[in-house]
Amino acid sequence: MFNPYGIPTTAILGNFPGTDWYVSDPFGRDEYGIWVTESWIEVYVPNTGDTAPGTWKEIILQMTHDAGALYNYVARISTDPDAKELTLLEATLLPSGYMYARWGITIEPNPTGETIYIQPSFCSLYVDEIVVDTICIPEPATIALLGLGGLILLKRRR
Repeated sequence: MFNPYGIPTTAILGNFPGTDWYVSDPFGRDEYGIWVTESWIEVYVPNTGDTAPGTWKEIILQMTHDAGALYNYVARISTDPDAKELTLLEATLLPSGYMYARWGITIEPNPTGETIYIQPSFCSLYVDEIVVDTICIPEPATIALLGLGGLILLKRRR
């Protein structure tokens, strides 16, 4: 998707051995390729410059992955100046043996950007897919102006 505020980036951090790209899952569960890592995964999403009080941002992180029997990992988000853990909203074991998980968080006010960290802890993390959905909500005055503009347009049509 197009982000008018900049290009989102993803990186695997750290210098752990065993971070590799496999064209297919070593267990034969995925034919499109996966990352296997014991390092942090960092996803950065640039954001609007509208950081006024009363604004907020909703973030949903989705990941299809396998972390072994323990599922020992943490998903957290960092924005200036805070770092918070995301709330697990859903976790579903798929027939392939992978886990589909969805986390969410609301940040207030809107940050200029956010960095999401996915940290495996004492496990190898097999990552098939990461999706980050974000919605920036303007302050109530902007919402009111947009609503008022819509009403004026409707009145002009009649």
